Amino acid sequence: MLVAIDLLLTVGILRRLREGADGTPARPVATPPRGHRIELGLDRQPWPAEAERMLSGTALVAMVVLGCSTCERLHRAIDELDYGVPIPFLVLGEPDDPESTTAYLATWQDATAVVAPHPFDELDSFGRPDTYPVIMVIENGRVTASGHRLHDVTAAMYMAADRLDAASRPH
Repeated sequence: MLVAIDLLLTVGILRRLREGADGTPARPVATPPRGHRIELGLDRQPWPAEAERMLSGTALVAMVVLGCSTCERLHRAIDELDYGVPIPFLVLGEPDDPESTTAYLATWQDATAVVAPHPFDELDSFGRPDTYPVIMVIENGRVTASGHRLHDVTAAMYMAADRLDAASRPH
């Protein structure tokens, strides 16, 4: 009898931990999972054409927040790459303070800078990530790797670059 009660209490505690304090489901994972299709049509407002083109192809995508120290570490890591980013590079910022965000995004070398149409936690296209930075490699509009540090996606980034290079060579 005590074992059954203990088991029920344990299951209840685990369920509460998995759900928010108010009983709502827990937030999604902090980065889009491998295989996630970037569906910009899920967002309430349209994206700029350049972002749509890049997010449906192959690119390194960084979602960064103004004033985030971890985002700055990512910024330095990308700047320190020996030969730069080997695939198209898109850096996304939140629209809360568009002027400051645009100025900040402009400091990311060799990146196409875009202010997202919504705050990141409202972007259904990316699964509403909630911890930043989020960095991902996408190929044909699908996430092949994601994480919070450049190291999390480096191998996938170079493999994507090799595939792009092979596809551009004459057969």
